[in-house]
Amino acid sequence: MATLDHWHSRMTVDALRAGKDVFVEKPMTSLPAQGHDILRAVRETKRLVQVGVQQRSISHFIEAKQKYFDTGRIGRVHMVRTYWNANTGYLTPVPPGMENKPPGLDWDAVLGWLPKRPWNPKMYFNRFAYWEFSTGGQTGGLFVHLVDVVHWYLGLKRPSSAVALGGIYQYDDGRDTPDNINFILDYPERVNVTFEASISDLNPRESVDIAFLGTQGRLHIFRSGYRFLPKEGEPEVQKGGPEEAHMANFLECMRTRKEPNANAVDGHYSAMACHIGNIAYREGRRVEWDPHWDV
Repeated sequence: MATLDHWHSRMTVDALRAGKDVFVEKPMTSLPAQGHDILRAVRETKRLVQVGVQQRSISHFIEAKQKYFDTGRIGRVHMVRTYWNANTGYLTPVPPGMENKPPGLDWDAVLGWLPKRPWNPKMYFNRFAYWEFSTGGQTGGLFVHLVDVVHWYLGLKRPSSAVALGGIYQYDDGRDTPDNINFILDYPERVNVTFEASISDLNPRESVDIAFLGTQGRLHIFRSGYRFLPKEGEPEVQKGGPEEAHMANFLECMRTRKEPNANAVDGHYSAMACHIGNIAYREGRRVEWDPHWDV
């Protein structure tokens, strides 16, 4: 069965109440209110939730935070640019022979609480193209990874407001999530965070980045490594570390009962950064943070 965002909350809560620790796909929720359900279950059951934003466990991400943010070397950061273009996972084709539903595939189970409908192979295989099956497509699938690092490094929690622009500019193929999208989130800590995603540009080179613009230096970082450009001096470069460390952290926390690197509170607020931007996009207006979204 496909891993669908709209299943996350219900499956996570059910598993926690069954006495299980949970490793949940990102984003943790597909609707703002679902964060309350998960956090309530975590607090009542004392079980663990690790959210699949694996950057929090990767060695070079941990190193960069310690070197440039914990020490203050980067200076004050008031703007962070994030982008993730050319991700072909958001253009997944239907494999040959799947035009008709395989006999053993339970399509009704895949739909879950969504309205029943005939087999749709495009929706099954290219789920990020559909709001019902994902949290805004590229926003919930990609921005959550980037903004989670921003929250972690800068100690941010909730944006004050969000604006968004974008649309279906190229792939008018039945999708209802944008193939080109821009967010701007502003935080009360006097930080603006921008996000850009496009599947019109399919050039994989230099297609993803988190750029922290500090008064004493600029950090570019993602999974392949980081590059720090100090205000004076030579660039400092480090290659990326293994992603498997995130699952290792979860397994260790299951044994020790320590908090995992990406817990349910972190997961809620990183997902909310996507939700508030999605609301701004769909409603065509600036959206202010709603205190009811806090957990």
